[in-house]
Amino acid sequence: MSARLLACAAGCLALALSILAYQEFRLVGFPDGFVSNWDRTRKILYLLFIGASLPTSAWFVSLGWTAARRAIRARLRATAIAYAVFVALVLVADHYLRELSGRGG
Repeated sequence: MSARLLACAAGCLALALSILAYQEFRLVGFPDGFVSNWDRTRKILYLLFIGASLPTSAWFVSLGWTAARRAIRARLRATAIAYAVFVALVLVADHYLRELSGRGG
């Protein structure tokens, strides 16, 4: 697979993940508007994730655009690894906070 295609696919994946996180972000809280401490913490995690995923998505796409002119494999690999580690850290933080609040399951 070409580096250009991989970069564009990674950008689409990061964008899709941020859209899914935004959809979950909109549903946090109760229908009457009450937001608990647990929900506030989840909102912070969602905002952090969305705030990092959107620029990462744009970076992946820009790498795909420049792939025709120069080699991007090293930058693509480093960015993909950093983004995967970031996603894993957010998931671990979410799991830890769920267990801490007693909502794990």
